[in-house]
Amino acid sequence: DTHGITADYVSICNEAGHSNAFTPQVTLKMMKALMPRLRQLGFKTMVQYPESVNAATAVKFFDAARNDPEVWPWIGLISYHWYGQDNQTSMVKLREYAAERKLPTAQTEFTNLTMDHLYDDMVLGGVSYWEIYDTASPEYQAALSHISSTSYKYGPWYWSFRQVSHFVRPGAVRIESVSSDPQLRCLAFEQQERQVVVLMNIKRPFTPRVTTVTGLRPGTYGVSHTVGSSGVTDELGVRTVGQDGTLTVTVKGDSTLTIYSRDAVNRPPTVIEWRSQPDFLKLPATTLTLRCAATDPERDMLTYAWSVVSQPKGAAVTLAQPTAPTTRADGLTVPGPYHFRITVRDGAHTVTRDVMLGVFDGNQPPVPVDIHNRIPVWVRVKDGGTQLRGGAWDIERDPLTFKWSVARQPAGAAAVLETPDKNGCKVTGMTVPGDYVFRFTVSDPANTVSYEHTVPVYP
Repeated sequence: DTHGITADYVSICNEAGHSNAFTPQVTLKMMKALMPRLRQLGFKTMVQYPESVNAATAVKFFDAARNDPEVWPWIGLISYHWYGQDNQTSMVKLREYAAERKLPTAQTEFTNLTMDHLYDDMVLGGVSYWEIYDTASPEYQAALSHISSTSYKYGPWYWSFRQVSHFVRPGAVRIESVSSDPQLRCLAFEQQERQVVVLMNIKRPFTPRVTTVTGLRPGTYGVSHTVGSSGVTDELGVRTVGQDGTLTVTVKGDSTLTIYSRDAVNRPPTVIEWRSQPDFLKLPATTLTLRCAATDPERDMLTYAWSVVSQPKGAAVTLAQPTAPTTRADGLTVPGPYHFRITVRDGAHTVTRDVMLGVFDGNQPPVPVDIHNRIPVWVRVKDGGTQLRGGAWDIERDPLTFKWSVARQPAGAAAVLETPDKNGCKVTGMTVPGDYVFRFTVSDPANTVSYEHTVPVYP
């Protein structure tokens, strides 16, 4: 109502049928209840179906809906997750089923994605949407905590994924590509007569592969690669493809290399690192190191300039080498937020990134994160209980202890916590309808914080 934003797709239930009561029949019944109401309200939102725990389960849900003509005008996307063993075979079936209905497919959740998953999703699942789900790292929790984070820290596979996502833009079409080298996987895309080829040399043993790509359109191309999962990313310069349509490149071991069609216009540098070491300071420490790294598509010479944007009153920060990519910063003597900026120039463009961090006086409390319940999520009297889950992040990486307790419950209820001193705790005895409020308490050696989570129990 405020911004005119409408969801393209809605999932009836995330991972329907996975440790919950949402069978294919229940999901289809809910879809039939929901979608006419959405249409009456003027929404054009389609259903993302079935959003299953894996492709094999998605096939079962697809089969249940296959002969139900009522639901297919509402289903706009076939989606699956990657948890399970029989994904590859079922992904092919799902792609074929979706093609029969002229629907796109999507991979929308897995906690440990790699480039091999991306390849299988593209080639076997034929996906049009690919979601990088959950960086699952302390840096992710740090970003959630908002205490101190010098920058958003990418997950270990980010730069490899970027070899596809940065150069293959929405609207591109994957085209057939074949590798004659069993150690080298390849993907190819085309958009407005511009081509992108991705070469993945990620099978062990890791050895360089000299490769000639054929079938390229004549023109100008950029070459970029990422080595390993550590974020060692580099632009390798501009290359010209002649009328023979060939280009020879060396693909390093454990690397992903992208050949991308481009114009002759100079492009700005890509900043691949901007951070402080350490991520924060605790007095009496007053010195840290600021680091930046960048690469340029044309391999132009880059210049760097660090500056202090803001600092707490009374602080007097000095930079030892402000025109170097790495410099020492001294004088962070006052607790509070500090804001630095790195400016990178290639002669034609200027790119800036901000580094923000905190200086603390004393130990900081832990931050509870991801407090929820599941299996089941929606609790009924006949279920009698659920599983409580919680976590916490501590900026000093202190050892943490956890405690669940019952803060409030309906009259006559007697909820029982089976493992109250664990971050995951099964609760039983939720046999009276109403709201159950559980308190999750986290302690480090110096601080204790609590968070309350409410679980409604339905008749």
